[in-house]
Parts: sequence; structure tokens; C-alpha cells
Amino acid sequence: MRKLALTVFVDACGWDVVSPRPWLLPELSHRQPVESVFGYSSACLPAILSGRLPNECDHWSSWRWDPEGSPFRDARWLQRLPALAARLPPLRRRIAERLARERGWDGYFALHDMPLARLPQLDWTEKRSYFQPGGLNRGRTLFDRLAADAVPHHVSDWRAPEAARFAAAEAAIRRGGIDVAFVYAADLDGLMHREGRAEGPVDALLRTTQARLRALATTAWGIYDEVRLRVVSDHGMAEVQRPIDIRPRIGRTGLRWGVDYASVLDSTMARFWFLKPGAEARLRAALPDGPDGRWLDPAQAKAWGVHWADGRFGDAVWTLEPGRLLVPSDLGRAALRGMHGYRPEHADSLAALLSNEAPARPVRRLTDLFHVLVDDARWASGRALADDAAERDAPPRSFRAEAA
Repeated sequence: MRKLALTVFVDACGWDVVSPRPWLLPELSHRQPVESVFGYSSACLPAILSGRLPNECDHWSSWRWDPEGSPFRDARWLQRLPALAARLPPLRRRIAERLARERGWDGYFALHDMPLARLPQLDWTEKRSYFQPGGLNRGRTLFDRLAADAVPHHVSDWRAPEAARFAAAEAAIRRGGIDVAFVYAADLDGLMHREGRAEGPVDALLRTTQARLRALATTAWGIYDEVRLRVVSDHGMAEVQRPIDIRPRIGRTGLRWGVDYASVLDSTMARFWFLKPGAEARLRAALPDGPDGRWLDPAQAKAWGVHWADGRFGDAVWTLEPGRLLVPSDLGRAALRGMHGYRPEHADSLAALLSNEAPARPVRRLTDLFHVLVDDARWASGRALADDAAERDAPPRSFRAEAA
């Protein structure tokens, strides 16, 4: 009997998108919310693919302060670029492509709006593709297990246009030689960043995705005797209500970036490293807890899996309330209409799981989805897909050793 485990990952198709749309894939009768991970897709995807929280796989936000181990230490030429030219998006894209190519990276890499002069003091943590074996900084993913047990499978090329990803998956299924297929769809995330949750544009794209998914499933059911279809997401999307610029507050402290402190201003959080005595007190005074944001409590950080004893992703984090957005930030200068990356229990943060049959194990948070996908791969392939419990306590891969 031929079986196929088919997973379609739809970025940002959270419970806030699924629950008010009963017309969306009603044939997938098992529908439930899933608690997300605190962070962005750079944290959520590794959690889904490995079953590990950010501090168990060393994937959270993309940029981190590491002047000694920065992979950009040999790119001091970036500091010589004229300031105006260095801000041009086409040039920044070409620079990013060159930097990734020279370093042999196959993961997602973008400069966003990070000042180029700061790169030699920073590290980028997504050097390898999550969708290939060896993609994590620590631990193994579903794709490591599939490769280790020689399970024939198809996984989307994340660089290809979305229509091409569905077409490639359908072609692989038609050939009938795979047990597992993982399709990556990210257009919805980009749309809702631009448009928010506006029903017209969102519904139109969801109907397109639904049609592609149904065509894919129809092909699968025409070739395989049994198909387990899971549609999963990583988070929802909150409507941006208030852009916030915290740079003037930081500037009034008189502290110098790279000397007294370092920071990465993500879209919904500001992460700080305190390099000189007194810097922490001045920054906390400049950014007090209030209606726009608050400092992340260490106990909460541990509960969410975003605490590192060595502070590799920041000594302290000022987090925004849902609906607030840092503008400008190191990720962009434009005010977007939709954003995610807020506290995971917020309604707009919830991910979703839709399936043609209920999973055999309970699913509460993103990390649980990994075990469902492994169960599906075992069911389809008949392979053991051995557990990586022995690796769970292994030391993290050294960022600095890789950069050397």
C-alpha cells in the first residue's frame, strides 16, 4: 500500500486567519490553534522542524552581537561605501548576495536596514537552509532524519516563486517515488505585512493557495492509496496600530553603540548588550515599562525558551506590546500594516493546524508539530527515524569556530 505524508506550510496562516473563514479547506476537518514561539519565522520554523525551542537549537532572531566571531570581519570594505549609496535597496541586495556567496551560505540572508558599518561586529545565525540536512546550529530537523534513514522525499526550494514550489511538488508526487512531501508557501506573510488582515486581498490569496493545495492533494490521492495532509503555520498577524521610534530615547542617553552598548532593533523587540558599567541603568531608564513595551522578565524568557546564560542573543530585551512596531528598525524603515513576533499567548500570535485526520498525539505548541510530522513520515515510509534524544544535551555549535 502506497502512502504519502504531505505537509503544506503556509507562513502566517494563523488561527486569526483560519477561524473566521469556514470556507477555507473545509475538507480538512481537524482544525485547531497552536501556541507559537516568541520570535519570528527564524525561531518558529526551526521549532516546527526540530521540536526544539530557540535556546535548544540556537535559532531566534537573525542578528547577534559577536565582534570576535563575526563572519564579516574581513568585509571592512563595507565601511568605505558612501552612506547614501549604502542605503539603496538594489545595492544592498547585491551586497547581500555577494556576502552569502563568498561564505558559502545557502540559508536565508538579507541585510534589511542594518547599518553596513556595524556588520564586522555582528553575526548572522541563518547560514544554512533549514530545509536541508545540517540546517540547524544545534540539533537535527525532520530533514536530517529523512536523509539518515534514506526516506525518499520532496522539499520546496524556498528561493523559487510560490507557484513554482507547488508545481515542483506536484511533479514529484506524480512520479510516485516519494514518501514525504513538504511544501513551503510564504506569500501570505508578505501580503499581510503590506496590507494587514484586510479581507479582500487576504481572501483572494487564500483562494489561490486553496486551489493550488487542492490540485496537489487531488494528484496525491490519484497516485497513493493513503494520504495524510497537514496544513501548518507558524504564527498569525497583528494589525499595526502604532509605530514607535525609540532611537531618539537611546540617543539622549549619550551612550555609544559598539563602545558602551550594542543593540539590534528588531521589528517588535530591542535586544541590548551592555558593554560598559552604567549602560544598563541608562538604557532601562530611557525605555521604562509602559503601554508601548516592557523589559522581558528573565523567568518569562526561560519559560518561552529564549534565555541564554551567555547572553548570545542579548543581555536584556525590551519587548513591544501587540500592535506596536519599531519604525525605523534594523529590519526596515517603512511602517507596515501587519506584524508578528509578539508574546506567543496573544490571540494574533496563534498558529494553526488543519488536517484530514487528527494527530495521534496532543498538539499544544509549535514544537509538538515536529513530532506529528515525524510520526507521519514513519507511517508513510515504514522507517524508524530514530529519535535524537542523545543530542538534546549536546553543546551548541560554536558560532565563532564557524566564522574563523
